[in-house]
Amino acid sequence: MEEDFDDSVKGGASAFFEIEVSKGVTWHIALFQDNHFLDGGTDYTLAFWAKAELPRPVDFYMELKEDPWTSYGRKSIDLTEEWVEYWSEWTQGPDVPAAWLRI
Repeated sequence: MEEDFDDSVKGGASAFFEIEVSKGVTWHIALFQDNHFLDGGTDYTLAFWAKAELPRPVDFYMELKEDPWTSYGRKSIDLTEEWVEYWSEWTQGPDVPAAWLRI
């Protein structure tokens, strides 16, 4: 992963990931942001901008960090060669004290 200061939609930079081999399973390559607490009964919106050099499927969601690996707000998208904003909205069921964002 590297910062790309030449190509971004918002802010001054974007993150660039070079994927050399893809096996066709979206969870083999993932970006994580750790240490989230999901508050039960709260409305959440997860949003980000993304594009790819080649079209590719991606899943994004919040996930319980332990078995049974429950996902929240999960969406499957197809990245394109143009910047697009993607988002997911949901009302959280139970509290989740240990979650991470997974893209």
